[in-house]
Amino acid sequence: MQYFNLKLYILSIITGIATGAVATLFRWLIAESYHLRKYLFSEDRSFWFSILAPVFIWIVFMGVNYMKSRIPYVSGSGIPQSMAAIIGRYKFIRPFRLLGAKFAAGLASIGLGLTLGKEGPSMQMGSVCGTIVGENFKTTPVEKKHLIASGAGAGLAAAFTTPLAPVFFIIENMQGWGAIKIMIPTLLASLCSGYFAGIIFTNSHLHSVIIQEPTYDTSYKIIILFAFAVFIFIVGRIYCFSILRIKTAMRSFRLPRWTKILIVSVITSVMGFIFIDITAGGEKELIFQVHNNQSSFWYVFLIMVLIILTTSIGYGINFSGGLILPTLVLGGISGKVFAMILTDMDIIPVEVIPFFMYIGLALMFTCVFSSPITGLIIAIEITGKYELLVPMIVTVTMAVLFIRHFHSRPLMRSLYMDMISEKFEKGLFYRTSFEVCSNSFYIGKSYSSVKLPHDIEIINVMRYDSKSNGGTYEVGPRTVLKTGDVINVKMAAVGYEQLYFIMSAYCNELGN
Repeated sequence: MQYFNLKLYILSIITGIATGAVATLFRWLIAESYHLRKYLFSEDRSFWFSILAPVFIWIVFMGVNYMKSRIPYVSGSGIPQSMAAIIGRYKFIRPFRLLGAKFAAGLASIGLGLTLGKEGPSMQMGSVCGTIVGENFKTTPVEKKHLIASGAGAGLAAAFTTPLAPVFFIIENMQGWGAIKIMIPTLLASLCSGYFAGIIFTNSHLHSVIIQEPTYDTSYKIIILFAFAVFIFIVGRIYCFSILRIKTAMRSFRLPRWTKILIVSVITSVMGFIFIDITAGGEKELIFQVHNNQSSFWYVFLIMVLIILTTSIGYGINFSGGLILPTLVLGGISGKVFAMILTDMDIIPVEVIPFFMYIGLALMFTCVFSSPITGLIIAIEITGKYELLVPMIVTVTMAVLFIRHFHSRPLMRSLYMDMISEKFEKGLFYRTSFEVCSNSFYIGKSYSSVKLPHDIEIINVMRYDSKSNGGTYEVGPRTVLKTGDVINVKMAAVGYEQLYFIMSAYCNELGN
């Protein structure tokens, strides 16, 4: 085993432990905040108390707004910020300060009732933990990049107690398929972080449900699943459209910032008084609907619409909170809406409804994020229903075909591009690093002999040598490169993502 890999694996474990401690505490406080919301939105309170509740929320939200105006990268989901940090477009400066601010902002935003998920802040806090570990253990820029990615995965593992899904989420959404080298560090970090979360949290509420499948022949069942995939795909595209349009509208409204926050505070309070289980991501509503078949169709349909609208409004105000949990909840609720239509048509019995709700988790995740493997695994890990893998694969495959046919852009990609839009400045350059891996195009060549796009400039190449001063030394432009060399480059901000993956392919970083 190379020294680089051994050191990276050990530091990934440290990152996972640190992330697990922080993200599990964050998740526990989010869970406990339900009692605060029940107190604020109790029907037993006086009229004046009901008036003061949105005022209190507005004051706290104004504090969050002040915090995000002073500390970069506190706002937003946290996942696009982590993506940008991994590839070098963003740098988490003063990471301890950012870690505390993201923790507080996420707790205030989600804890007081915004329909956003705990996983977004958890992933960014994990990335910051990876940054802290990298800076304090004298890692190379390439090692630090892998630690940021593994920290993000560890944050997702702690948020849902799912140690395997984060590996594929990092690959599908951040690094690209074939990124073999990042798999083991992310898995190690996720296992450690997931272990922390598993001490306190389980997914037993969803595991305990007994699933009954439709008792039809295969061809008829495929027709039903096809219709289900179409339904979820349509709801998913409406959800994405709503999030993007409301976010744009929030930004373009010519109202003072405090007025926008007041409107969101009032909406949050109304939701708390009437639909408290939809707040903080809607996880409680999902669990309730899985175990309850007494709700009317129009009530469940209303819940589906409200999740779309409140998530869009909560994300549009640009506070701290993720979109994965609301997406999963929307998938489950939409699955129930579809199943209730079938029950009203006497196509399926009521007992089959959880079957569609659980498949809806994987299906909605795929339709929204274009991440079919992650969708399958996170749904299986959350529900524990491995017997649903085959129908999940069938519907997810159909969803992928719809995505390809209609050229649907993944929501996370759209939010990422929106976040970095102000960074497209002519003449602006970023510095980042790449490791020359085995089977790289650079092996056996000098870097001066390789022609690159004009927007990529190689600054230097560093080589590890335990006998040299500090362990590394710079090699000349005509020196033949070998595995383990680190190429430091400067790349244009315009088209940075494309340039990054071009250079990564040259170095075979997505290989091994």
